[in-house]
Amino acid sequence: MSGENEPTERPAFVDDTQLWEKPLPECFRGLKFFEPDRLLPRETAYFVRAHANGHINIQSRGVDEVAKWILSRYRNNEMCCMDFPNHELHPKTADRAAIDWIFLVSTLNFSLWTNEEYKIQVTYKDKVYSGYYALAACVNRALEAGMPLTDAKFMKNLTVQNVCDIFKGTYKKKGAIICFFSFYVYVLVNTCRLCVGTSLFSFQKFDGSFYNCLAACERSAVKLLALIVENFPSYRDYATYDNQRISFLKKAQVLIGHLYSCCKGKNDLGDFKDFDQITMCADYHIPQVLAYFMVLQYSPGLRESLKTRHIFEVDDEIVIELRAISVLAVEEIAEKIKELRDASDSEMQEICPYDVGAFLWHYRRENAEKVDKHITFLRPYMTGAEEV
Repeated sequence: MSGENEPTERPAFVDDTQLWEKPLPECFRGLKFFEPDRLLPRETAYFVRAHANGHINIQSRGVDEVAKWILSRYRNNEMCCMDFPNHELHPKTADRAAIDWIFLVSTLNFSLWTNEEYKIQVTYKDKVYSGYYALAACVNRALEAGMPLTDAKFMKNLTVQNVCDIFKGTYKKKGAIICFFSFYVYVLVNTCRLCVGTSLFSFQKFDGSFYNCLAACERSAVKLLALIVENFPSYRDYATYDNQRISFLKKAQVLIGHLYSCCKGKNDLGDFKDFDQITMCADYHIPQVLAYFMVLQYSPGLRESLKTRHIFEVDDEIVIELRAISVLAVEEIAEKIKELRDASDSEMQEICPYDVGAFLWHYRRENAEKVDKHITFLRPYMTGAEEV
């Protein structure tokens, strides 16, 4: 994907002055758990870049090349990985059971990376899964065994032993496969607390089903985002940067993206009319792919920290800056794709920032070894305390 031309200069997305001062949407005003001076993800990204120390920069040539490449993939109908129901572990319907499944898995999906020497795996139907897909496999396995995990009445009484049974897996160390329960002990305990806490909220406010929360958003992704962060504490992806309250809301936006992909054309409740307002989800693998394709340029110090597999705190300034600038890089790619589209693309769906980020995430999943050899990903340490 490398090109021979010099990077092009584009004024868009460079001057971030005051771009973070956009008023909050009406549905976010007056919330108890989203302060009026806290920035939403897109405004967060502008604010952080305007105050960052220069360790991470966006390269316009990389933006152009990735935009051309993604557009060509769409034109050639090579984006089946983007269709949520296409994966064998995902629901094929868009009914109440499917919506509650997506909510459960999204709630439990946090920081599922491990060191190479302790690669966590789950075998389900003779296939081995890792990371997010290992989690999905565990949930499906438990449902098939008769454990009603999407039932808030059941989940609010979940025990640590239940969690051990549900998330039983294996990990490899020096070639030996050893039985390993619930990934790590602290994850086990916090997963139990998270399931119980989330189920209590769901049971009390939404009659025990996230489907009712989805129905309340009136086909607005932004309104659903507000409902999620107000009612489910584990989705409050908040931080403070340079004395400014900010948010990335990664988990909430992943949830909304999965709901949209699942419901599109099947259930109007999740066929959001404003899905383009959702940003790229500030995942830790997407910056890795952006750096691989030379969209992001890291300072020597940051590259060395990544090379030594340094473990960062989730609220470290460099972690916040990498997430924020990645959001803007993906915004630029999506904007460039719009510029590149022509009359022959009139039947093609709109490609929004969430789509670009999701595609890059899938690319890394499918090409992990190649990408990891070039540059490793930033590893944040999460205790799980903020998730409950």
